[in-house]
Amino acid sequence: MATFGYTTIGSNVNTFNTPGSLCLIGSGLIYSPSSNFNRATKLWIYGSGTSVQLAIYTIVAGVAVNRLAAGVTVNLPASAAWTSVDVNQTLINGNTYGLAMGYPNNATVYRDLLTGNQRDHCATDLPSSWTSDGVSSNAYSWYVEYETVRSYFL
Repeated sequence: MATFGYTTIGSNVNTFNTPGSLCLIGSGLIYSPSSNFNRATKLWIYGSGTSVQLAIYTIVAGVAVNRLAAGVTVNLPASAAWTSVDVNQTLINGNTYGLAMGYPNNATVYRDLLTGNQRDHCATDLPSSWTSDGVSSNAYSWYVEYETVRSYFL
């Protein structure tokens, strides 16, 4: 398995008590597949609380523009830990992908400050497309696990 996103447990915490969405993309946080045989299998987040939703977006010119599928709910543990949810989403050659979080319900999420081009967007949901509200230095501890699958023709 391979990953894209931020796999480090951040040293800072943010607690989200109201709905909002964040999309983090930038150096080391995005993925561009080199073949058409890639499938996202798990979405991971490090935190605690009640729940959040995670969704994968295609990225164009640094902005999250198209959601692959509706956000999936991740139930968070009472104490901070890595938690995941299974997905089955195809990642296509020629596209670039990033991960977003939305619908936080009493969620504490860990992060670090990085230089680069992390973009964010705040809204009350995980929309099917969006434009960036700005650039931030927050790299949240969430990532996508994916695999390369083979397709054989007889």
